[in-house]
Amino acid sequence: MAWAEFHQRLTLIFVIQLAATLGLLTDVQATTPRQTMSATRKSKMTFEPPPNQSAPKVTVGGGRRDNDRCQQDRKPPNQPLVKGTTDQTLTLLLPSTKWGLTVSPHPTFMVYVPQTSASSVVFTLENQQGEGIYKTKFDLKGTPGIVSFSLPVTEPPLEIGKDYKWVVSMVCQPSGPTDPFTEGVVRRIQPNPVLVSQLDRAKSLDQVLMYAKSGVWYEAANDLASLRKSQPQNAELTTAWKELLQSVGLDGISSAPLKN
Repeated sequence: MAWAEFHQRLTLIFVIQLAATLGLLTDVQATTPRQTMSATRKSKMTFEPPPNQSAPKVTVGGGRRDNDRCQQDRKPPNQPLVKGTTDQTLTLLLPSTKWGLTVSPHPTFMVYVPQTSASSVVFTLENQQGEGIYKTKFDLKGTPGIVSFSLPVTEPPLEIGKDYKWVVSMVCQPSGPTDPFTEGVVRRIQPNPVLVSQLDRAKSLDQVLMYAKSGVWYEAANDLASLRKSQPQNAELTTAWKELLQSVGLDGISSAPLKN
């Protein structure tokens, strides 16, 4: 009887300890997602235009050729294309002003390409004098989608305080009188030391939020796009991406796939 009583007590102690352990694990599992969410989602992912920045020294216009479409892709006259719908036009990922700031000497540029029969798109970067300083082509393997172009580190860096025009044009097959294109502006700035210090201590999504709130468009958009590509099933990143594009009037293309 003594042995049976000892065995029962030992079993009871084991059960109590196991229950306590499971309870502790449950508490950790329940609080960790909330802590992660509160750490990275302090506020809505909205872009705020940079203060105290003068207008660009280079000018940009709209696109050409019937809402930026190849001739063979245009709808018949009885089915007119709705003007201003970003999901049907060649659209740079930029605020409505068509220009933005970067802190990188070799930034990344993104453009939305609508459904098209074009074989490729060409990216060109020009300095303030209108001289082409870099050019590359991206072959399209399926549209619609968002395509990115990075200025290689082997190329001269953007100069701080200078404005650069970037142009993306479709290569239509067969080519019309002029291929559709669209253009925007990038200006490199010296990052604020306080912002740099905060970025060094922040997590990835918080860094994106800091860039967006500081008016640094190119890093906010590209860093968030990179996070989305690395974690395509992350619902929090998907929401943040939609919020960021919606804040600059690009919600119509927020669900478009990232091509590269």
